[in-house]
Amino acid sequence: MALTLTWTSSFAAMLLLLRLICLVAAADLTTAWDWDNASQPISTFRSRPDLLAPILTPLEGIHQPNKMAPGYFFVAPYANMQPGVYIYDNNADLIYTSFGSYGPGPSHAPRVCQYHGRPHLCFYQGVQHIGWGHGHGVIMDQNYRVVRSVEPSCTYQASSDMHEFYLIDGGRRAIMTQYVRSVYDLCPWGLCDGLAYIQSGLFQEIDVESGECLFWWSSIEHVSPEDSYVLPSTTEISGSGESPEMPWDYFHINSIDKSSFDGGYLVSARHVSTIYKIDGKTGEIVWRLGGKKNDYEYDNGLGDIAFGFQHDARWVSDGEDESVISLFDNASNGFAQTAGHSTGKIIRLDHKAKVARLVEKPLEPPWIDGHTHLAHSQGNLQLNLPGFMDNDYGGQQVGQEFGNRIMSFGNDPFFSEYRWNVVKNEETGEEVGEWEKVFYGTFAWGWLMNYRVLKYDEWEGVPLTKPALWSYSRYGMNHTADNTNTMTLYVSWNGHTKVDTWMFYGANTEHARRNLDSRDWVVLVGGLKKSGFETVYRHEQTFKYIYVEAFDWRGRSLGESLVQDTFTPNALMAEHYCDELACQFMDTNNPQREKMRDEMKKVYDGWVKAKENDTEDDFEDIYESVYNGGRDDRSRARVGKIVGFAISFLALGMLVVAVFVLALRSYSTVQKSVDKVVGLFGLKPGRSLESQKGKYFGLDSEDTDIDDDDAEMQRVLTRSSDVEIMGNGNKEVGLEAERQAFWRSQSP
Repeated sequence: MALTLTWTSSFAAMLLLLRLICLVAAADLTTAWDWDNASQPISTFRSRPDLLAPILTPLEGIHQPNKMAPGYFFVAPYANMQPGVYIYDNNADLIYTSFGSYGPGPSHAPRVCQYHGRPHLCFYQGVQHIGWGHGHGVIMDQNYRVVRSVEPSCTYQASSDMHEFYLIDGGRRAIMTQYVRSVYDLCPWGLCDGLAYIQSGLFQEIDVESGECLFWWSSIEHVSPEDSYVLPSTTEISGSGESPEMPWDYFHINSIDKSSFDGGYLVSARHVSTIYKIDGKTGEIVWRLGGKKNDYEYDNGLGDIAFGFQHDARWVSDGEDESVISLFDNASNGFAQTAGHSTGKIIRLDHKAKVARLVEKPLEPPWIDGHTHLAHSQGNLQLNLPGFMDNDYGGQQVGQEFGNRIMSFGNDPFFSEYRWNVVKNEETGEEVGEWEKVFYGTFAWGWLMNYRVLKYDEWEGVPLTKPALWSYSRYGMNHTADNTNTMTLYVSWNGHTKVDTWMFYGANTEHARRNLDSRDWVVLVGGLKKSGFETVYRHEQTFKYIYVEAFDWRGRSLGESLVQDTFTPNALMAEHYCDELACQFMDTNNPQREKMRDEMKKVYDGWVKAKENDTEDDFEDIYESVYNGGRDDRSRARVGKIVGFAISFLALGMLVVAVFVLALRSYSTVQKSVDKVVGLFGLKPGRSLESQKGKYFGLDSEDTDIDDDDAEMQRVLTRSSDVEIMGNGNKEVGLEAERQAFWRSQSP
């Protein structure tokens, strides 16, 4: 027993020391991890250092632009560094970010809407609460100017909710949701020792110009809280009902759609798992689909119709005898689950027979390595994307004439685009149709969320701003035979959808700097194709002053940038922190940053002195002695600590071995004990550490060396985000590896 206790104590001490050694050795790795942005990869841009845009990353090779519907993706990610409205094209390149162009706070569900006879952007903007919002509707023109704010007016509360805002009737009317709290008797739910509060789901139809209330409806007047599947204090957004700050959200309204047939409203409520048709004149409930008071029997011939915690219910068609609706079936709210994964469903309702059946099989999310998406909140299904023939859902033919469609997964920031594809069975010759995934992408691997993804092809953005330009030359005009005279130009124009090519101009005189008509300007390159959000161009000669002009596909000028001075770093930076493309970003996450700043000030002062005394050749000695010397001191101190821990670890190890040798009497006993100790480390007795280290490095037992390619890959995966991708800004690396790790970590 004494021997066992001694071994246990020694082993615990050894493990503690090993952990300490690992922490010291890995101290510098925290910087690389912080910069890696593995969970939310972003693009940074030299021409727009104020922007940090989420990278839309295609996955699993599912990206076929030639099969994707024309147009742009409109999204509004939040819980990220810069929440706002974003537009991406079919190449997954950023087109526009609204960050900084209107009021603070997240935005939701941007869409193209018609207002005053022209396309506009419509979206919610406001304060984000847990599960709902307080804000207003925003209408933005093609110049990205806010031209109208729309607020609800039917109740005492002048703020709308984030779930729905869009225009109807040519832009004359707006539909918007609202969450309103009030005192309610919640004694049946055990809340009887004071005032209790409930959250009602409302929607309103508002005259856009006058703000007049045209119609409104409140759930608490028509739907009993007893119909709810989400009780007080049971989910992260349910609310406790115990205070005005935390009212019980028993209904959770999340989408509204108005029928063109009779003006009825299609209402989706997540916490009662029900779709309602509301009479557009009386406000009475016409019918219910799903939930505790379902009015329809289910014909599950093409699949399970039942849905739970759904979003984005839309009219496909509506009539007296029959209606067709679409919805995104979340099948989960994070606490309860009704199916294994989320799907998109199109359902036909026979109002006479009171039977509901699927129009087609549920739309499946992508499956990767046996895993797929179960969206606990948010998400949408968009049908009949532009550019393809619309289908008459009232007829019998389905599938073949459908336009492309999109399904997004809300709190799981992934989405897919699908196209109907007919394939012939080689054995039977029968043609079979299926929904082919033509795009599958994500904005992040965690935390970031996006309420809906919508796609439109009629948007033309023409910002009133100028193109953004940054000009850089490592050595500038003072280049020598030992260095180059090249410069690198970065240009972008946030939101402009008509730019096709760029033309760069250069000059070296003050007269040209003040006058674009000066003959001193020369064309550096013309007809340079726009590439991604930020186009990068390398020129073999440096000019002091630069500007750029944008052209559309017909060769018509769209506008010029301001004249920019070419940035040339001083010799200190150029030699040690810059290359031909740009200078590196400062490592602000380095814990030694403050001390390094003092050292670098000494280095700079030494460089200035050497320059004044014409002894710049001695500068390298100054640099090495001041900066590298200080760094070497830190490195030596760290190595000293590691060596000290290693010696302690070795001494304890030798002590343990000595105890074993003295305590055990026979070789066989010693061998068995050694085998047990070796087994504690997950190794097999009788095999060398070298032959078994593959267990920890993912190597085969016969191949335990890490080759140069593997070492290079490890270096790439742990370096900082300062990686230039021509035409797309700085895009993070290692995304495929992160994707694999993400899917492996998820449950089926």
